[in-house]
Amino acid sequence: MQSLFICFLVNKWSNGAMASISKRGPYQWRVRIARKGYPPQSKTFETHADAQAWAATIESEMARGVFISRIEAEHTTLKDALKRYEHEVTRKKRGPQPEHSRINSISKHTMSHMYLANIRGKNIASFRDDLLTQGLSASTIGKYLALISHLFNTARKEWGLEGLHNPVADVKKPLIRNQRTRRLEV
Repeated sequence: MQSLFICFLVNKWSNGAMASISKRGPYQWRVRIARKGYPPQSKTFETHADAQAWAATIESEMARGVFISRIEAEHTTLKDALKRYEHEVTRKKRGPQPEHSRINSISKHTMSHMYLANIRGKNIASFRDDLLTQGLSASTIGKYLALISHLFNTARKEWGLEGLHNPVADVKKPLIRNQRTRRLEV
């Protein structure tokens, strides 16, 4: 019986970088990249072409010196990040209780099970729309979105998830109308 482990060498850079693509079962291809001075990278794809494209992109970034590891962002869920944010950021605020309840509410949403690297603007827009259907005011929804935005910025700047994009920046915020009607009574 022929072994299912078939190895292909994709690229070999002059200073020792090499990507290897191996077949894992009938529908999976695993790429492993090892380059001196960078953490080892590994990812699995459904097609050989996708595996080659990813390997070429990562190796190109490494060769140009612009590579940023995305491994931690691809393995951290929003729920885990919210727990860390609550422990490190929220508890140091003067009035943390409203933010605690917002964090608990976000943690119950289906989006909280997604990895940070996979959350896109459409997911945030869906969350915003869910809050609108619950009857929350535009101001309250803005506070939820500000919390998520600050979480992504904190993760990128302070937790070392530098390759992370803030998806809240891509979403239209609800319009806040705080007009008052004032009449002078004599």
